Amino acid sequence: MVNLPEICSYPYCLQDGVLVSADDIQEFNRKLTCLGCGSTTVTLNSFERPTFEHSRDKGQNCNVQTALQNASKIAIQDGFNAAKAVGRKYLLVCVCEGCLKYLNYDLTESADKAVLDFSSHGMTRNPDVMFLDQDDLAVLAVQLVFDFALESEPYEDYGKLETPVFEVQPTWDAIEQFRSMHISGSHHRSKVVSVRIVQLSCLSCQQGKQK
Repeated sequence: MVNLPEICSYPYCLQDGVLVSADDIQEFNRKLTCLGCGSTTVTLNSFERPTFEHSRDKGQNCNVQTALQNASKIAIQDGFNAAKAVGRKYLLVCVCEGCLKYLNYDLTESADKAVLDFSSHGMTRNPDVMFLDQDDLAVLAVQLVFDFALESEPYEDYGKLETPVFEVQPTWDAIEQFRSMHISGSHHRSKVVSVRIVQLSCLSCQQGKQK
């Protein structure tokens, strides 16, 4: 009996460095790269729901969490940059702690760009995505979390920077939302260190607490 190689299969990959889904592919002769391991031996299958795949022996260190994390980071950056370029909103969607209503914040009003490579002196952990203003000051940090929330130490770092941090629990289904118009509250656990931008309570609930 022949042991067939295990297949790594994801709905997104990089084509010449650009995040793409199967629907985005128009020229098949351009280089496809796996988001989970960087392997360039990626092919597009022809099943009912097309995915990008390669055999495990072509990317021994391939990891689905790494692939999802990389896809989510790039999708958030692409979504924000596209919105900023054409002058439309890119929303951060929170849920009011009091009445559970959705709260929408337009990040393009406060941030000028989204970067994936950000480091600051004294920070224990770099964010997955950092939104910066025109002076390259931190506006909002996004951390992708999978099984557990962040430990207290990274939050202390963000507190020193007075930077709000938003925890996002990514899914493959959320990628198109990230690429289009918002970081959705239905796919996250959120904790905010600073209220410089984000309030976790709606205006009605805030007024109720003040009475």
